[in-house]
Amino acid sequence: MNSHETGFRDTLATWMELVMRGHFNRVNVFAKEHGLSFSRMSTLFRLEKKGCCTVSDISRQLEITNAAASQLLEKLVQAGLIQRYEEPGDRRLRLHRITDEGRNLLDQLKASQTGWIQLIEESMGDDEKRSVAASLALLCERMRAIDESVHIVDRQTEDRQTDCPENGTGNEETGHIC
Repeated sequence: MNSHETGFRDTLATWMELVMRGHFNRVNVFAKEHGLSFSRMSTLFRLEKKGCCTVSDISRQLEITNAAASQLLEKLVQAGLIQRYEEPGDRRLRLHRITDEGRNLLDQLKASQTGWIQLIEESMGDDEKRSVAASLALLCERMRAIDESVHIVDRQTEDRQTDCPENGTGNEETGHIC
């Protein structure tokens, strides 16, 4: 490996570390300010993206027991951030979806992330911004291609989507989409 390759890899690794650390620190601070754990925030993001999920879906995503996932979901229900309802065709199946209050909370977090991006933008000149934008566009393009080729993106559930009761998206096999 030549010094150019090493420099690129080191710079890319540093950039990724800074972005990830900055993002997760901000999420963690935001979550604590709102009395939420990182797992609860992650669950809100999952429900925002997927529509509705069962206890087992959340258990698998977070790699925790069904009992722990059930307790986590109950705390979010009590906080008014998600709602629980029965599957119309099978009253034994309990589904969960994010509420408007939960969406508003995630919107606040996203706004705080936008503020961080604005600070970075304000620290750069126009030529720097154009150069960085072009480089990041290329990087995004390559990362998407790699994700597609190695199936990093969660395609298993996205490919089976149909209608989730009262929510518009779901899974053919179970009626939900997590």
